Amino acid sequence: MKTAEPQYLALLAKLVKQAKANKPTQERTGTGMWCRFGDTIKFDTTNQLGLRTVPMFSSKHMSFDFVVAELLWFLSGSTNVNDLPTKWQHLWRPWAGADGALGPTYGYQFRAGTDAFMTLLRGLLTTPESRRHVLALWANADVSQCKLPPCHGTVIQFHVDNGTLHMLTHQRSADIFLGVPYNLCSYTLLLHIVANALGLNSGRVIYHFGNLHLYANHLDAAKEQLSRATAWSSFTARPTYKVAMPPVLDMQQIRFEQFDLDNFRLDATLFNLTAYSAGTKIPAPVAI
Repeated sequence: MKTAEPQYLALLAKLVKQAKANKPTQERTGTGMWCRFGDTIKFDTTNQLGLRTVPMFSSKHMSFDFVVAELLWFLSGSTNVNDLPTKWQHLWRPWAGADGALGPTYGYQFRAGTDAFMTLLRGLLTTPESRRHVLALWANADVSQCKLPPCHGTVIQFHVDNGTLHMLTHQRSADIFLGVPYNLCSYTLLLHIVANALGLNSGRVIYHFGNLHLYANHLDAAKEQLSRATAWSSFTARPTYKVAMPPVLDMQQIRFEQFDLDNFRLDATLFNLTAYSAGTKIPAPVAI
C-alpha cells in the first residue's frame, strides 16, 4: 500500500534543505517562503484488508473533526464562516467580511448555478466511462470577488476503473506545513463520500501541486516534525520516515438516491476514524 505521509515528509525535507541554502522569497503575505513547483503525491485510500483509510499523519497530531466539518461546509454550498461549527470559525474568520461572507469561493463553486457537485454525481452514476467527470473550484470570472480565491481544488477529476473510483486533483497554492496535511485528508474524504454514494470502491488519489511552499516562520516547526519521523540508515545515508499506517474510516453507507438534492447535507456523525495514533500538535502561525 502506497501511503501519503512518507512522500509528504520527503517534500518537506527538500524545502527545509532549500531553506539552508537560500534566503526566503518575498510573497503576498509578507512572511517570506521557500517554494517548489510541480510536485505530485500518489497514494492508495484502501488498505490491504479493503478498508477505507484517511492519510492522518503520525508525525504530528491532526484534527479529523475539522477535516469533516470543513468539507461538509464546502459541500453544503455555504460561503459564510458563520455556518461552520463555532469551534472552527476562527480558522476562516481572517478572510471573511464583517458578516462572515467569503464571496464566491469553495462552497459556491461546488453547488451554485448548475450545481457542479450533483452534476458530477449524476454523470458518474449514468456514464461512469466518461472522461468528463471534472470539477473546477477556480473560476476566473469569480476570483476578484473572493476574499480568498480557492487554493485547492483548482481541477478535480474522477475516473472509474472496474468498479473503483480514482481522483486526480491540482492545488495551485499549497502551504506545506499547515495546509497540505489537511488538504490531502479532505480530498481523500471527498473521494470516499463520492465512492460510497455510488456504490464504488475507493482507489488512488493523485495530488498535484503548483506552488508548494514553506513559510519562513514555519521552518522550526517543519524541522520538529521531521525530527520525529526520521531514522538514519547506515547503508544509504539518507533519511527514511517511520510512520503509522493510515487510520481506518468507518463510514455509514449512504447512497446517491438517498440524497436530498434540493438541500444537500451530510451529517458529521456519519464518519468515524479508528486506530489513529500520532505525536502532539506542532503549532505554527497562519500567513494571511
